[in-house]
Amino acid sequence: MSANWQLSFLLLSLAAPSSVPLSLSAQAVPKPYVLPAEFSLVPVAQRGVQGEIYISGTTNFPDGMKMWVVLGSKKAQQDAFVKNGQFRSGPLYQAVPSPITGSQPLEIIAYFNAAWQSRDVLTAVGSGGKNLQGKLFKLTDPDVVDSDKILDVKFTIPLPPPAPVSADARAIAIVKHATLTVPGQGRSATDIEHNLKLFMTPGTGVTPAKGWGAIASGPNLYNVSFDFTDGVNGERQAIWSVNTATKQVKYVNEAAKTFSWTPN
Repeated sequence: MSANWQLSFLLLSLAAPSSVPLSLSAQAVPKPYVLPAEFSLVPVAQRGVQGEIYISGTTNFPDGMKMWVVLGSKKAQQDAFVKNGQFRSGPLYQAVPSPITGSQPLEIIAYFNAAWQSRDVLTAVGSGGKNLQGKLFKLTDPDVVDSDKILDVKFTIPLPPPAPVSADARAIAIVKHATLTVPGQGRSATDIEHNLKLFMTPGTGVTPAKGWGAIASGPNLYNVSFDFTDGVNGERQAIWSVNTATKQVKYVNEAAKTFSWTPN
């Protein structure tokens, strides 16, 4: 067999189609979802770097199913979606002056209609959850035999302790979340952090510069500042005083007074 014939044979072999299409052989065919004999939902709490809480966990509900997570006595709420037997909520109790701690009530809710769930999820669980059985579910109307069902289960869940917060960061957080009263104008509609967001709406010319800072001025006393750019006027600084023991906040200069009030 000549070298040229061998090369031609090799090229033809490589060019020949495989008996199994690559697009099929390289991809795993997903298994269809099968309703389990018993549904499970095991939540755990995780804490983020800013003290916020995430509720995650494991379950055997179908992929893509939407749930509603409600945590704590103030009933903070976030959505959570199932993927590969796991779920994770958005951040709860984010940017609060005092992180939520201890064991807290947790409720997980889901409705089984087109407003809540995808077509694939409803195909698996049935419209209105008619295919679902078990202690995790409640009837929306117990007086009728064809009532829809909802997922409604309650837990008490321990929260991980928050990371230590520096004294400067605590002073800044107290100022951000203070809602002040300005003489002649009354109580502000929102806290200082929300007021700043309003003043820095695109088009106002007010933008962040160096941002927040804090300097101790005595026992439990701080001067908290916010550096910003005021359009053509350049960089300016708003200053508040705060007592971290009593959480009393006062504006010190004109810029801080302006940022301390918005109308209802």
